[in-house]
Amino acid sequence: MASAPSVPPIDDRERGARQAHGLVRRFLIVFAFAWIVCTAITSAWALTTPLAAAPDEPAHIVKAASVARGQLVGPSTPKGNVVQVPSYIAWTNNQTCTAFTETVTADCVTQVPGDPTTLVDITTTAGLYNPLYYVLVGWPSLVFDDSTGIFAMRLMSALVCSFFLAVGFALIATWRHRALPIVAFLTAATPVTLFLAGTINPNGLEVTAMMAAVVGLLTITTRQSAAPLWLPLSTLVVGGVFAANTRGLSPLWLAMAIAAALVLLPGRDLLALLKRRSVQVTIVLVALGTAAAAAWLLGSNSLAMAVDPNAPPPPYPHVGDAPIVGVAVILDLTFYYGAQMIGEFGWLDTPAPDAVFFIWPAVIGLLLLGAGVLLRGRRLVVAVLLMAAVVFVPALLQGVWVTSGGIIWQGRYTLPLFALMLLTIGALLAEHGSALGRSIQRRLVVILIAALGFAQFLSYIGALRRYSIGDTGGSWLAMITRPEWAPPGGMTLWLAIGVLTIGAACFGAARLALRARAEDELVTVR
Repeated sequence: MASAPSVPPIDDRERGARQAHGLVRRFLIVFAFAWIVCTAITSAWALTTPLAAAPDEPAHIVKAASVARGQLVGPSTPKGNVVQVPSYIAWTNNQTCTAFTETVTADCVTQVPGDPTTLVDITTTAGLYNPLYYVLVGWPSLVFDDSTGIFAMRLMSALVCSFFLAVGFALIATWRHRALPIVAFLTAATPVTLFLAGTINPNGLEVTAMMAAVVGLLTITTRQSAAPLWLPLSTLVVGGVFAANTRGLSPLWLAMAIAAALVLLPGRDLLALLKRRSVQVTIVLVALGTAAAAAWLLGSNSLAMAVDPNAPPPPYPHVGDAPIVGVAVILDLTFYYGAQMIGEFGWLDTPAPDAVFFIWPAVIGLLLLGAGVLLRGRRLVVAVLLMAAVVFVPALLQGVWVTSGGIIWQGRYTLPLFALMLLTIGALLAEHGSALGRSIQRRLVVILIAALGFAQFLSYIGALRRYSIGDTGGSWLAMITRPEWAPPGGMTLWLAIGVLTIGAACFGAARLALRARAEDELVTVR
């Protein structure tokens, strides 16, 4: 009997090409799902947060509307830069009645008197900020003639920030070992990060774009993905350029991310990577984007003590004190600022429910403990240095600033560095998850994702409770049955939206983290 003809072996290149194609397809599918879900969550924050109930939001609203009208800076005065915007935009400075008074509900917000479209002169303390973010979010103020335009600007911010969250998450979806990195990513996307993404504040774009850039860097340096090299490189370029052009310290955070990634690579691997034309192009593009950010910072002097060089020192604590005082104060308040990064909403006057401050630090602690126990060599060194940076870099920066500007630091300023630390540790722990055993790892991942989702929902409804009944510790039932204020559509609708969107995010993340496929075999990034 004649033997059956043997099947020729599949060429390694063909196999690699098929795998790369499959990973790109997975990236696109996960990206689409994540962008929709993240946009839904951040849009819920955008539409349920009362007008002007976010940190410095009136200044950023005015800045966004003025940039949309071609006014990039405006004349400088001791109180800010003068611009001309519609009166409904300028009136947001008079709608901050909920700030710093947790017993006041959002029904205190008054509507603009007279014609809301009348152009008026107003000052903004954000006048010197890089205009990139404001170009993206400010244009709806040209379309709408009332506060609808402000909510539309918030929705644009939510859409853009969610794009970067989705890109970073989808890139992790192409990794071979992705369970712990997904947990780290969800932990880095704190409730405050999602809240900021749904308000008008460049801080949200800074954090989310930074997260995308860091994931791009880690995808390259850890070789966890067999996806084509252009995918993480393009993520790094877009995320890095947008992150660098948001706030004054953004180029520093990006530089630290690049430095951490480079330290992870052995010298020979680094040299081989730098010889690739695609990598060289990426370096040039990121450098140009960062140079543009630096040029704006130097040209506008936006890191100066005040918007007017002749203005007196600002009325902040410890103005005139020695640098060591600024360092000591920030170090003493380390955990206070840590809480602000997790769950302090409004004008830092609306804390999340107590359970959030148990769950989130517990997950962070598990990741940090895992790094200390399981990592070795240069990976351990990088992890420890990043942990130290989260504590000491803000203190050192405040030390430089305190003499002329006083204590101005807020926890949200550290969020990009905090995200860099968690994402890097998650990537470095990726291959160690198997040491727990498949069953234990699966249960641990499900528990952690569920806990983080529960904390996100608690944060969301906690803020709703504060603005509806005026008390962060009041009755949960009263916010539904006897609210003094409710967002458009009613409280029940937005509670349901919170459950559905956060639930969908947790389900999708858990399903992706637990799936193991043959095509995820580790292959050197091409």
